[in-house]
Amino acid sequence: MKLRQRISWLMGYIQKSLLLHLDECFGIPLTVQDQRLVTILEVVEIEKYVYRRAATQWIGR
Repeated sequence: MKLRQRISWLMGYIQKSLLLHLDECFGIPLTVQDQRLVTILEVVEIEKYVYRRAATQWIGR
């Protein structure tokens, strides 16, 4: 898939699916800044860079 097609598909997915789902979950519409943050985190795929190991996770704060 070409880069332009991939970006177009990803932006469509974010706008149609992810942002609507988040609006429903929070019960209030996301602000423009919130939408930008969600879009950036989705494009960057931040979950790949967050280190999670069960032995080092603490419960609570």
